[in-house]
Amino acid sequence: MKRLSPNDVAVRTDFYVIKDGAGARDVSWEVAMSGLEATAVPALRRVPDWPLSPPDRNTITEYLALLALRSPAFRAWHTEASGALLRAERRAGKYSEFTEEQWTYAEQYFTGQEFWRSTMARLLSRVASLLGSMHWTLLRFSSPRVCICDQPLVCVPLIQAGEARTIEVLPAGGFANLMEVRAPVDPHHALLLSWHDDEDEAKPVTADRELLSDLNFSIVEQAEKHWCHRPGGTPPHAARWSLPLSMRVIEGYGAAAVGASIRRRRALQFVDEITAEGKLSAVMKTAGVRRNVA
Repeated sequence: MKRLSPNDVAVRTDFYVIKDGAGARDVSWEVAMSGLEATAVPALRRVPDWPLSPPDRNTITEYLALLALRSPAFRAWHTEASGALLRAERRAGKYSEFTEEQWTYAEQYFTGQEFWRSTMARLLSRVASLLGSMHWTLLRFSSPRVCICDQPLVCVPLIQAGEARTIEVLPAGGFANLMEVRAPVDPHHALLLSWHDDEDEAKPVTADRELLSDLNFSIVEQAEKHWCHRPGGTPPHAARWSLPLSMRVIEGYGAAAVGASIRRRRALQFVDEITAEGKLSAVMKTAGVRRNVA
């Protein structure tokens, strides 16, 4: 453990920059993300003044979706999945007219940064619609010991009886098939998203040390390189995976409640509509909250 300045923590130089053969740098995606980041930071600072205003909730929703899609985990998954799909089509005899040079070019494009960025843009509204449609609870901890990492959005997949419990940066079963989502806000607060059908909690939920320990464990476990906390004191974090936080915070919540969730069903309908319309990240539809589109 060592002290680092914020400039040295969870920073990847040129991770989203595309360079051409002449050395020119395309920074358009960083510029696009900076606009959302600029509005998300003050919105996140207002989270402790719970409940959130609709504009702040929508801004944070889109920011959480961006955190998932711009992560190293999503980039690695996208590169592997795109390459595997292309190889499968070649084995199936598709595009038999392609030359070896054309196949090489296609593989470079579909596993490269440009296609990854366009996929992020296509998926942003869909992931945001799902996250924004979930039930939001603000967890408040008495001591400033909430950790954060370079992949801070924690996804807890839907588990059935007898299945192994796990956490995922990128949910293999999709964002609709989650038990909960955890997102650290500041050293005292974290957001907990679930498919609970009631209205969002009107007041923050005061959480105990055990919940803090389990929350921190999940954040530390999925750090790609860095995890950190406010200096002064050691943050508690468990040494094993435990029950989803939502099952301990929301009475009667579990896999059956997720399967019967009305807001989840409505959210999936919205995502199907967005997909059919072919719209990108300018459109987000959420169940249970209203969004004013300028």
